[in-house]
This record gives sequence, structure tokens and C-alpha cells, in this order.
Amino acid sequence: MPGTDRTSELPDFDNRDIVELRPQLSRPSPQLRPLGVELEAEPIDKFGETCLAGTIFLVGSECRFRCTMCDLWQYTHPGPTPPGALAQQITHGLKQLDESLGTKSLATSAAQPSIPLRCIKLYNASNFFATTNVPASDLPNIADRVAHFDRVVVENHPTILLPAITDFKERLNGRLEVALGLETAHPKLLEKLNKAMSLNDFRIACDWLLARDIDVRVFVLLQPPGLDGNSAIDWCLESIRVAEKSGARQVSVIPVRRGNGAIDKLQQNGLFKQPTARSLEVVMQNVDAFRCIVTADLWDWQHIRGTCDACSQARKHLLEKTNLTQSPPQLKDCLQCNDQ
Repeated sequence: MPGTDRTSELPDFDNRDIVELRPQLSRPSPQLRPLGVELEAEPIDKFGETCLAGTIFLVGSECRFRCTMCDLWQYTHPGPTPPGALAQQITHGLKQLDESLGTKSLATSAAQPSIPLRCIKLYNASNFFATTNVPASDLPNIADRVAHFDRVVVENHPTILLPAITDFKERLNGRLEVALGLETAHPKLLEKLNKAMSLNDFRIACDWLLARDIDVRVFVLLQPPGLDGNSAIDWCLESIRVAEKSGARQVSVIPVRRGNGAIDKLQQNGLFKQPTARSLEVVMQNVDAFRCIVTADLWDWQHIRGTCDACSQARKHLLEKTNLTQSPPQLKDCLQCNDQ
């Protein structure tokens, strides 16, 4: 699988460029209900122990950072987030998870859930500890609603390190885990992604969180613009290594998607190729080389390149199994696919 590194050819998109390239999409208004919820099994360790995790997709204000590859802005409003809105969304989200599980235990924070839903992820498509995205006055109320879970996961930019994070953590009975977007360990490419941080900023954030007994989850991109083939795979694996050395408990590998405008422009100029299912499978073949948990993000799997109707679901299920067991998948060629 030959590869190229064309990161030096990438344009220097700034915030204005990225916003101007966005497609015209209908975006949500401030509201009291979440966009949705999801239930999924999630690994707890490298030895096959799993738990049931719930995700509540919150509707808040847009992130102030404008990363080249990000498409999460479409699930946000120009904001700021109204006080009290996210707490209401979490209450509704917990009730929706209750209904999915056939129980009434989750919406009552006074008792430990009777079902095996041990982890809750509060994803607001932005930064959980930026006051424009989550009002500081709401954090105690939110913490009280989810304090009974074993693990609470939120997402945050590595440069936002505030006492509010520790205050939030102290209100929980279980573990707080903060998900950080490293994206790539390729220093030149990280700058080209307009991420507004350096590798050193990322390492400082990990050290800061770990020193406060807060776990770290990391997002790493597979095949960001400027890389393809083996170059994309090698840099993805190097990025996982950097995350692991920085203390990450779990690393999620995210195949880069089209559709946000800037990525589509780069694709038109030959500077971005969609990753293939095979490239994700090759990355996950290295899962047992890491001490940290490594998972493949399979959201939007139906749009990944290199599958067909005959193999798509079987290959997805194999990666789902790898996520849970942390055992490398067995690569199988599809007789009906030319692009493996």
C-alpha cells in the first residue's frame, strides 16, 4: 500500500477560510432535548472486559476553534448556550436511555444504576469546560445528574485547563475522563489543521489532567489531508504511540470524513483521499502493540471507502469485535471488491 506525504503542499486555512468553505446546512436552535442518545458496549481494559456505555449528544454552542477537518459544528448553534439547557437535555437523555433499557434507574442520581450501564459520555460537539459552550453555573447541576456512574466522559480542547475541571471531578462518585483531540503527531500537519495547539500543548494537558487523577481519552485521525496509503497508517500509529506515552487510557481512531467544506476543497485539489476500510483494519491489526485501549470509530461506516454490499457489514462486525476484545482482526479479501 504505497503512500505519500504532501503536507507541505497544504494551504494555510485560517478560521475565516474554513467558515467560508462550509456548506449551507440547517443547524439546530437552542433546545431542551438532546440530539439523541446511543447505547454501545465499550472495553474497560485490554483483557476483554467490557461495560455498557451510554452517550448523550448535547446541543450547545459552537466551538471557538475552527479545525480544518471538523464537521461537528453542524450539530451546534451559534450560541452561547443558554443556562440550564444542557442539564435539561441530560435529564431527557437519561430518560431516553432508561426507555431503551427498560429501566427507571438512570434518571435518579440518588441510587446506583441497577442495570450494567456504567459509563456515560456527554458529548457537546465542542468544549465541555469553555463557559460559552457549557455555562460554569451549570456544571454542578450536571455533575449531580451523572455522579452515580462509574465513569463520566466529556470532550475538551487541550488548551482549556481550568479549576472548573477539578471542581466537576470532585462532585462525581466515579472517574472523570476528558477526551482530547490530538488528531495527529505530525507536527507540520497539526499546524495545517488549524488546531490552535502544539504537541507540547497536548502533553501539558495530559500531564495536568493525570496529576489531578483525571483519566485521558484521545482522538486520533486516520488519513488527514496531505497523507495517504502507508504514510497515513504510519502516522496514525505514531500518533497512538504519542497518546499512549502521554498517559492516554483509551485512544479512538477516527477515519477522516468528507462533507465539511474545507476537506472537500482539499479533495478537489488532490490533497485529501478518503481512508479505506482496509487502512483502518491495518491500523487495528496493531492493537495488541499498545498498553492503552485502542478502538476504531465506526460512526458513518457506510460511507467509508473500499467495501461493498457483500463485505461491509461483516468487516464492520469484525472491527466491533476487535474494539471489545482488543485482539487484532483477521484480514480477509473480498472477492467482489477491487479496492481493499
